Amino acid sequence: MWTTPHQNITEAPILTSVLEATGLFTTSEVVEILAAAGEQEWKDALTQNTRTALEKGAFGAPWMWVTNSEGKEEPFFGSDRWHFLWMFLGVGCSDLEVWPKGETQGKERKGRGDEKL
Repeated sequence: MWTTPHQNITEAPILTSVLEATGLFTTSEVVEILAAAGEQEWKDALTQNTRTALEKGAFGAPWMWVTNSEGKEEPFFGSDRWHFLWMFLGVGCSDLEVWPKGETQGKERKGRGDEKL
């Protein structure tokens, strides 16, 4: 979900560059991640997680099963549904903002980013 479009991350060199470019992992962590990808333990975990997702109704990507602070669980599907996910989690957010024709950015609003939908 966080890679740039049109990169085949099933190829180790591409996945390596994508992981390194995020800045989230050190080079040694990237090496560990790629080594673990070939281990049966993690392949089995992926198979089980996929089976569980399908049993819960997953049908595409991104599909997330989310648990909020009250222990309530709910699925979310689609990259255009983030605001629903944030609301479910009780996280303040702004909904989609449409700019008037000719403007390149929206006008700043007081408290922007802290509103709940």
